[in-house]
Amino acid sequence: MPIKKLMRRLAADNNDFVDCRIENYIKELINCFYEFQNLFQYQILLFFLKMFFSCMCYMHFLIVSLKDHSLRLIDTYIMIFLFIIDGLLISLACVRCEAFYREAKTTRRLSISVLSIYTDGPIREKARTILKTLDEKPPVFSVYQIWNLKADTMVHVTGILTTIFFNVLQFNYL
Repeated sequence: MPIKKLMRRLAADNNDFVDCRIENYIKELINCFYEFQNLFQYQILLFFLKMFFSCMCYMHFLIVSLKDHSLRLIDTYIMIFLFIIDGLLISLACVRCEAFYREAKTTRRLSISVLSIYTDGPIREKARTILKTLDEKPPVFSVYQIWNLKADTMVHVTGILTTIFFNVLQFNYL
């Protein structure tokens, strides 16, 4: 992945931001983001549900097999491997959505700072249009308005799975 400073310097060297239509580019970028969300929110929902229920099954299987002393080493390795793969894929999706959201917030802050510096002119109008676009449609990946896919989503899912783990553990050993 290229460094942000390098990308910003290349963009500044190759583009004249006074004459180009950057506000149209950002509007199209946000529209493409929402088209992407509409296309893939079902797959993300299915993947989260698959990961959630498979982790619940892994935990239940692990607890029951520990209770019955029937746990084999290969079973443990397979469960851990599958859980790590699911966790990494979900973490990657969450991090990518969070990175896009943070870049949009940075662009929003940049537009606000440009508005505070320039009182009139084409740059102010571009900054106002960009700010209006980002305020109307903030680029947050929402899965059917059930939850937003951000970096803290994995923390919440881990908290729910931990609660379920201790409930299953409590019911099997009490």
